Amino acid sequence: MKKFNFTLAKLMEIKEQELKQQKERLSELRKTQITLEEEKEELLRKSKNCNDDFNQKMATVGLGVNEIQSTKVYLMRLRDDMLDLDNKIVQAIHNVEMQVQVVAAATMDLRVVEKLKEKKLEEYNKELLKDEEHFIEEYINTAKHMSRENE
Repeated sequence: MKKFNFTLAKLMEIKEQELKQQKERLSELRKTQITLEEEKEELLRKSKNCNDDFNQKMATVGLGVNEIQSTKVYLMRLRDDMLDLDNKIVQAIHNVEMQVQVVAAATMDLRVVEKLKEKKLEEYNKELLKDEEHFIEEYINTAKHMSRENE
């Protein structure tokens, strides 16, 4: 009997490649989300440090109007940047969630083909077993027939 050949092997390769690409895309999106979150943490740290410095200077030395105004503008800019990052983070989270769904769908597509391959292999193995049993029966029958002729 001929060797097992899965006729949808090429489709299976394509599905595996697609799944790999979708997982890589998901990884990129997660990295983007993490980077944005780290940027926000950095802005929060800068804002806290600026506030702490401002309060310390006000308590000890005092600040002029220009320094107060520039600190206020700087803190407002940090706040605006954080709000902008919040929007980007929300979008990044949404992108990650959507890509997780794409990866899940690609995984299911691949599993369907894998299950089909398993079923076809099982059928092939059953046929192979039948062929082997048939061969053994023929061998035994031939051997019996030959021994009868020799008698």
